[in-house]
Amino acid sequence: MADLGIQEPGLTRMIRLSYTALACSRFHRRTGRGPRVDRARRRLAPEAAGAIHSDLERGFIRAEVIGYDDLIDAGTMAKARERGLLRTEGRDYKVRDGDIVNIRFSV
Repeated sequence: MADLGIQEPGLTRMIRLSYTALACSRFHRRTGRGPRVDRARRRLAPEAAGAIHSDLERGFIRAEVIGYDDLIDAGTMAKARERGLLRTEGRDYKVRDGDIVNIRFSV
């Protein structure tokens, strides 16, 4: 692949481009039950939380957000928090592709 200047396998590229073309986002639950695919990109944080579980939307308080690349650079969520990379967002935050969001809620 390197000799041909190919950056990623064809299947990976096809999947990435398909998600982009269909405006899909994947929401992963911490419980490990698998991804949920949602066709509405740039949802407000409470709506994105509701795509995972209705209780998260109903009891939404705030969202702690970090970009994927920032988390990888930091290594752990605790180190990212120490570096000030984690930010708190409210109900009007539009979730972006690549955001890792910890939903704070109370029901």
